[in-house]
Formats: sequence, C-alpha cells, structure tokens
Amino acid sequence: MKKIFNVGFFFLGMLVVFSSCKKVDYINPNDTSYTNDLDQFITIWNGINTSYVLWSFDTTNWDRVYYYYYKVFEDDLSDEEWGDAWRELTSSLIDHHLTLDIRRPSTGHYIHIFPGYVEVCKRPYYHSFVIVDGTFQRMLRSGRVSNENCYYSYSSGLIDSTIAYLHMPSFEFSDTNTAVFSIIDHYKILLRNPKVKATIVDLRGNGGGNAQYLSVLMSCFVDKPYMIGYVQRKIGLGRLDIGMKVPLRIVPDLGALHVDMPIVVISDINTGSEGELVTLAIKMLPNGYFIGERTVGATCPIVNSNPPIPIGYFGYGDGLVSARMGCQLFTGVDGTCYEGYGIEPDNTCYFNKEDWDNGIDNQLECAIQFALEKVQK
Repeated sequence: MKKIFNVGFFFLGMLVVFSSCKKVDYINPNDTSYTNDLDQFITIWNGINTSYVLWSFDTTNWDRVYYYYYKVFEDDLSDEEWGDAWRELTSSLIDHHLTLDIRRPSTGHYIHIFPGYVEVCKRPYYHSFVIVDGTFQRMLRSGRVSNENCYYSYSSGLIDSTIAYLHMPSFEFSDTNTAVFSIIDHYKILLRNPKVKATIVDLRGNGGGNAQYLSVLMSCFVDKPYMIGYVQRKIGLGRLDIGMKVPLRIVPDLGALHVDMPIVVISDINTGSEGELVTLAIKMLPNGYFIGERTVGATCPIVNSNPPIPIGYFGYGDGLVSARMGCQLFTGVDGTCYEGYGIEPDNTCYFNKEDWDNGIDNQLECAIQFALEKVQK
C-alpha cells in the first residue's frame, strides 16, 4: 500500500490555500453514526482536521491523505488491510500524545494506534523502561546512599555524602498523597545541608502527570518566577485557527528555595509529557544541566474531556472510535516546537544494558561525575 510521507513547507503553504476554499464543518460526536469503513474514515479525518493543534508545524499533507485514503476505504478490505491503512495514514503525524482506538463497524475488529510510540521504538538508542529504584536500593545497601526517604519508586537521599538525589518516576499523584510530598520536603532539607555540593533529579521513565506539579518541583530550586515557553489553544475549526501565545511560567510556591549549586537532571527516551517540561525547565537554569538521552517529544498538554469544539479528545459512534491528542500547542521561548522530536541533552549518555546487567547504572554514574566536575569548576 502506498505510503503518505511528510511533505515540505511548500506543500504546507498550498494546504492552507486549498483548505481555505473548503467549507469546514463541525461534526458533533454525539450525533454521528456510520455503518461502513468510508464514513468512519471521513468522520475521523474531520475530527483530527478540526481538533489537531500542530498543523503550523506538522508537514503532513492532510488533504492528500484524505483524497488517497478515500479511495482505499471505498474498497473491500480485509481486517488486516483496514488496520494497516489506519496505521499508515496516521504514521507521519508528529503529535506524540496521539492515540486512536478504532473498532471496525462491519466486523468489530479493534486496533489501537499510537504513532509516537512507534517512532520512539525506531530510534537507534531505544530501550525499555529502566527500574531506577533498583539502583537506589543497591547504592543504599552498599553504603553510598544515606539519609534516605522512600515511598514505592519515589526516593530521595544523599549520594556519597555530597550529592542530593531525587527520583520522581511520575507526576501522576494526587494532592492528598502526603507520602510523595514528604519525599519532596525531605529533598528540600537535603538541599539545605552545607555538605551538599550538587544535586541530581532523576526523571528517567517519567511519563508526566498533573501540570501543577511542575512548579511544585521547581520550587526546590528557584524562588522567583520565570518563563519556559508559550501555550496556544485552538480557537476555531480551521487548521491554523490558533489563539494568542500565553506565557507558561514557573511560579514558585511559598517557601521555595534558591539553589546555586549544579542541578543535573537525568532523562531518557522514556521521559515524556510533563517529565519533559521539567527537564526543559531545569536545563534552562544557569546552573541546570540535562544528562541522558533525547526525550519522547510529547510536550503539548493533553486533557480528557469533550468540549464544544473537540480539542484534544473526541469519541464517535457508540464507542467505535476514541481519540486523544494534544489540546494546546507548546513552544519554547525561542519558538522551538519539541513535539515529535524531544529535548536534546547537554551531555548525551546512552543507557548501557551490559553495565546495567552487571549492577552498574552508567547514566547515574555519568551524572554524578558531571556534577562533581561542575562543582570543581
């Protein structure tokens, strides 16, 4: 089956011209029904067309997708061909939060599509999730870690008596989870220790969570607001109907600290969403550094809701389709869009499975060495 590839900015410009001549209709998810492959394709194509926030950066020729796959879905496809068509037509979209759950009307055949995950798995440095808390426990048993506080995979402690360490595997916790907040509070106490010369924040495998915790964590390091980028919402049904840029600021909590020591964040290919925004926020500090691997590239915020204009989420046809994607466009202070690519480290250190199998966490050791070198300078 022919592949629809990304096209250059010339085609993007032509897309704007041609799409401006087409009537853009809003299809109410609650009023939509269909019984065949073609109507389902048209419905989902329109849903993405009107709710996708990345058209100003995504070079996929969405009109060409429509005209080519309209003919494909007119044919009598097997379930396998039907699924391949859906995976193929969405493969070049850069939104790494995008997921589609589609059930075929005629046969009930189900597919889950996650183009961002497919792209990440193709990177030459891809590896599965690293169970970081195992490293922390090994170091604890060996005596390298002291003054520790642990709650499941969340942990903080002193490494080699001079480096304050915090592991945040996720930001998916509630305001009532006092155990997680106690880890963060304990970490702040470690940062006040006069023997501590540098600090490491371990965000490997952190897939994000509640956006409000961005400022909660950054309050460990900064006591004044600063901006890390901008967010923009869709304001209409047109592809480029994007609202004004709204600054995304770090607003420290009461009792926030000001830390001058080197702050090293470790993130990897499995760090995404809010985990990436925290990585960027630390990397932007004058004493902040990012060690590890280029991250997922899923920086546009998501929501699970169904507003009047389906931005970020829509569902059709009695559960036959469910779609989730970014609901706001995030760009850095310099206008960079990280979606589909990720955040680049200041010092690349790829995960070494052979070392890991021998009980050595090469990325953590690299971060420790890097932090100590910055202290000496």
